[in-house]
Amino acid sequence: MNNQLIKKKKYESKRQVARQETILTVARDMLAEVGYEKTTIRGLAERARVAPGTLYNLYNSKDELIVAAVQELLTELSIAAETESRPGVDRLFAISDQTSMAIQENPAYAEAVTKAMFGPGEHEGLNNVLFRRYAPFMEAELRQAVSIGDLRGDTPISILASHLQSQSWGIVVAWMMGTIATDALVVEGRRSRAMTLLAYAQGACRDKLNSMCVEGGSTRAI
Repeated sequence: MNNQLIKKKKYESKRQVARQETILTVARDMLAEVGYEKTTIRGLAERARVAPGTLYNLYNSKDELIVAAVQELLTELSIAAETESRPGVDRLFAISDQTSMAIQENPAYAEAVTKAMFGPGEHEGLNNVLFRRYAPFMEAELRQAVSIGDLRGDTPISILASHLQSQSWGIVVAWMMGTIATDALVVEGRRSRAMTLLAYAQGACRDKLNSMCVEGGSTRAI
């Protein structure tokens, strides 16, 4: 997305903030129901009961609105992961669990967003939100894991973070192809992540990950 886009008006009052949250919720619902191509500003405005001009006061385009809706959801998932986990390996699993559960709760939305990201046209905003934003997060948590002794000091942080990202998307694509069942996403996500991290784990963390490679069980108290 063009970084030179004109800065849009931001809502400030409680009523305005609530309206904007409604707009973003409607965007997610409509994307899940009709897909990216059939989601239009006019249709979004009608569902949200606002004028099309109201949407354009906030967002430059349909893409920008959809990106904002995705961004809001991912931020909620990140906050939930941080709340229920400790830094390091545990948090890497927590965000994976949150993402998998979000897909399970609204598979149509997850599929529509993924198709939009990989579909025709350039969707730089979606790429930034869905892929690039997690590189710094993963690298930070991997460094934490090294500092507290869960992972070895020679762990290749950047390479491992990139691999974990690609692996996560591989699972999503496999799910869309029907290779992984929706209700198995959490377990398969844990198992896959555990197998990747195991090569650099040590101590109690290594023992826990080793059992997860077989069981795909809970990551609590890693």
